[in-house]
Amino acid sequence: MLTAYELTRTTLLRQGLLDRSPIGVPEAVRRFGPLQSQNPASPYLALWARITDFDPDALDAAYRSFEIVKASSLRLTLHTVGADDHASYRAAMLPNLRGAGFGDRRFTSTGMSVERAEQLTAELASFLD
Repeated sequence: MLTAYELTRTTLLRQGLLDRSPIGVPEAVRRFGPLQSQNPASPYLALWARITDFDPDALDAAYRSFEIVKASSLRLTLHTVGADDHASYRAAMLPNLRGAGFGDRRFTSTGMSVERAEQLTAELASFLD
């Protein structure tokens, strides 16, 4: 059985917050999971706390090369995730994301049914493909 102190230290270790690691930005994003990115500075601070000699330009380059993406893959807020991981996170969260949106008064006030919104979403996705 872990003590509260051991549990806290283990959690911080898993999150990469005990010691900075000499790893690259894409690897850090994949290792530590989606990084909260609603505030533009947030992923920079999160990675600065985890990566030895963090260079903000490396994060910018990873976004430009699409190794990582910033998207609403969890909840309705923006997160930075590995590009290869985004589809899995998005698929897992889509029912909750849609449910939250369909219950919002901005949607309910339109009079559109959930079924029609789903149909339009499918048509839009098909068009974008």
